[in-house]
Amino acid sequence: SGALGGSRDGGDDAEPIALRVRVLHETLLLRPADAYEPLVAALADEPRVLSALLETAAPQEREPLAEALLHALNSHGAVGRALEALVRAEVASVGSEASLLFRGNSGVTKLLEVYARLTAGRYRRATLGPFVEKLVASRDAACEVDPGRGVDERTAERNWRTLLSHMSALWTVVVNAERDAPPAMRTLLAHVRAAVADAPFAADEHAASKAVGGIYFLRFLCPALLHPHAHGVTKEPPTEAAARTLTLLTKALTNLANLVEFGKKEPYLEQFNEGFIRPNVPFMTALTTALSRERGSAGDDEGRLA
Repeated sequence: SGALGGSRDGGDDAEPIALRVRVLHETLLLRPADAYEPLVAALADEPRVLSALLETAAPQEREPLAEALLHALNSHGAVGRALEALVRAEVASVGSEASLLFRGNSGVTKLLEVYARLTAGRYRRATLGPFVEKLVASRDAACEVDPGRGVDERTAERNWRTLLSHMSALWTVVVNAERDAPPAMRTLLAHVRAAVADAPFAADEHAASKAVGGIYFLRFLCPALLHPHAHGVTKEPPTEAAARTLTLLTKALTNLANLVEFGKKEPYLEQFNEGFIRPNVPFMTALTTALSRERGSAGDDEGRLA
């Protein structure tokens, strides 16, 4: 720190202003592109190399590392091949525990999240943005139903009608958006479905739907619905009332993707079971099937970043 000309009050005898500057200097040594060919080939062909790099990174470093690795693979047209190998390795890692698939915070899961953002971020914004903005501007944005938050029975009953109406509108948006899902997203989800078909739990009729939903809903749509401004869906954060409603809607959409109902953990949300989850289980399985169906010719280029 050092003294600058002038002072806080302009007087000659006043304490000088102190300025502290922190400078970070980095030196990057880059070799010719062909020098990295063996590394990129190893990343593409051996998922354990990618997994090891991601797992050993600190949690806060995983996202930028995942993005850098994806761009390296993309520059060599190897993204699709690497993703398929990673998905198969991740499915194999859970053994017979299908419920654990894509539910943890592994390095591979983070890479798949980043890939989805890079290839389908605009699609997510176009899908959720208008709904969230309309909800924020609505007079019915506030619809609390938790008695623990001071809501009486009569108010809760009225709010449930509003909340289920919002839920129906959101579900319609999500279902209609399937036709616009980017090819790269479809290819990723097709890899997931194919890997599950070869897994020990393949006989579970809902295993593929839950796995696809684990990526598409739990890792892609739901985080952006819960925090739309942080994921580029809206420019400004939602109001407090709208944020709470988005939280409730996200909980219901998450449970539907997991094909589970509300119970003892959150009994105040049990009306979602009859009003939303049970009627839409068949439609959720149909939606995940449609999302994981590739259109047109498939190949390694299908996985390339835009």
